[in-house]
Amino acid sequence: RPTVALVGRLRRYKGVDVLLDAFARVLRDVPDAVLEVIGDGPHRGALEARARQLGLDPGSQARFRGFVPAATKVDLLSSAHVSVCPSPKEGWGLTVVESNACGTTVVASRSPGLVDSVGTLDDYVTATWGMRTYDFGPSPQGLQLLSRALQDSAVAAVQRLAVSVPAIR
Repeated sequence: RPTVALVGRLRRYKGVDVLLDAFARVLRDVPDAVLEVIGDGPHRGALEARARQLGLDPGSQARFRGFVPAATKVDLLSSAHVSVCPSPKEGWGLTVVESNACGTTVVASRSPGLVDSVGTLDDYVTATWGMRTYDFGPSPQGLQLLSRALQDSAVAAVQRLAVSVPAIR
């Protein structure tokens, strides 16, 4: 199934609620997609409630995994089609580097720390080899990129062939 992954602490300022809203819209284009939320934190209950409010099935559409061992995190990231970091403020964004090390394309908010770790890439072809930033919030560009990444099975095939993290600009 087309899979979006998020790894991180579930805190209010991390923007996971924005990802949930965006993912609910992405399901219109990719109805069999699944969101894997990997991590825990004080905002988890509110996020699970928001997912239910949006009609996201917790067993099949929005899976809140909580804290997982490192090997499980690598397996989940490696099997994802795209990883998302929607945080409007981030110091560096280790999770985007981890995702790319697993060969997974990253869509991230255009926040100062993430722009430094992700770089700004201008076309989808380049994003299939690495990472992509978008304006924070469920912008049309961010939604379109998520939908395209999930729909394009060639992207997943190319990602699985990647053997190293691309140069970060």
